[in-house]
Amino acid sequence: MSNIVVSPHYLSTNAGIEILQNGGNAIDAAIGTNIVQGVVAPETCGIGGDLFSLIWINGENTPYCLDSSGYAGSNVDISKLSTQESIPLDHPMSVTVPGAVKGWFSMHDRFGKLSIDDIFSHAIKICDEGFKVSTELHHSLSFHKDTLIKQESGTELYPDSESPKIGAIIQRSNASEYGSQAATMQALTGAIGDTSAHTFSAQYAKEVGGASGYIGRNVNDLNNDSGFRASCHITVMEIAA
Repeated sequence: MSNIVVSPHYLSTNAGIEILQNGGNAIDAAIGTNIVQGVVAPETCGIGGDLFSLIWINGENTPYCLDSSGYAGSNVDISKLSTQESIPLDHPMSVTVPGAVKGWFSMHDRFGKLSIDDIFSHAIKICDEGFKVSTELHHSLSFHKDTLIKQESGTELYPDSESPKIGAIIQRSNASEYGSQAATMQALTGAIGDTSAHTFSAQYAKEVGGASGYIGRNVNDLNNDSGFRASCHITVMEIAA
């Protein structure tokens, strides 16, 4: 059977292909591709984002839907946004609860074949070895520099406190006070559901909500499962349309 992996970045696509060549299935490849995409093109997606999937298993009549999307933090008071003409870009109440990581694990638990460590290993290797900055990433980092460079988690994207040039090599394993992207991913492979996972959730909630705690003071928002909520009652004709 032939396989096709498509993504916006060649390193993400290569990761998916390697996973298939190593005996993984389409779900493993999709997860690995998405994880790498968040490393090399964080302007498109990442561990702080959302995830949707439509999975069709050969021989079955109904696809599976995964809605691991973000929703407003439980402490957001919508009345405080009623005076806004639009959703403010940098306000903590505008930040939704991320669902991508839970989505990866939900997909893997139900349909995955390779170990989660093997799937994450491609992204971790790229973090450690570095990758070339694309034109899109360069422009995005330049445009958002004033905002991102102030964040501890953004410092590894700005070597020497400057926006990296197109083709420059950057690594995402340079530790800051909160650790690197590589360290975060290494911990996630064995941390979901345990103390370390709660530590990540607590730090995220603190950084986003500050003293106001919009995401959730007890980080329950981040620790709630985002699993397969229902199978989709969609026919092949409806999908094709």
